[in-house]
Amino acid sequence: MKVVLTINSSGIVHLTESYVSNGKRNTNKTDTVMSNEEISPEVKELMTKLYRKCEKTHGNAHFNDKENQLYCPYRFDGYVCWPRTLAGTTVYEQCPNFVTGFNDNYLAYKECHKNGTWFTHPETGSEWSNYTTCVDVTDLAFRQFVNEFYVIGYILSLLTLVVSLIVFLSFRSLKCTRIRIHIQLFTSLALTCIAWLVWYKFIVERPDTIRYNS
Repeated sequence: MKVVLTINSSGIVHLTESYVSNGKRNTNKTDTVMSNEEISPEVKELMTKLYRKCEKTHGNAHFNDKENQLYCPYRFDGYVCWPRTLAGTTVYEQCPNFVTGFNDNYLAYKECHKNGTWFTHPETGSEWSNYTTCVDVTDLAFRQFVNEFYVIGYILSLLTLVVSLIVFLSFRSLKCTRIRIHIQLFTSLALTCIAWLVWYKFIVERPDTIRYNS
């Protein structure tokens, strides 16, 4: 048996399992939408193990279904193994502990429609599990506070640098080699502040931009 995990530029994780049965090669493939962050080899290995465990637990299981009852099939979405679920119900699973910013004490959920199909995201058209409940709000608030603190610091630095440059350039008595060196240094620092603020406001705070350019 061989399991291959890959992720393409659109953030689609492909989990492909190939095996030989009765002399024939069979292939099972599961796709899921994930973030475009780089997946480390350790996480890939962990996801592959989770996928194999999911297949082992649910792939060969036998069910005694009641007549006229529909079920959504089991699914591994790259994070969690979702069990076979009765149509028209919602299944809850523990949040993964290997995702930064998630709290594994919380529960994620996945909705099974009455027609026996999993909920699909209206924007992507792909099956979607709701992990928004996994976000550690306290940790997120702290990280946002730190980021805002950086922004305020860079703005104050930029203002003081601009004032210093105005002073240096306004008085002829300050025009000497030493002051010119300071002007060049302050200009460089001011441009660095501007670049960081632009990067944070137009890139970091806009995940869609990162996703589009990944």
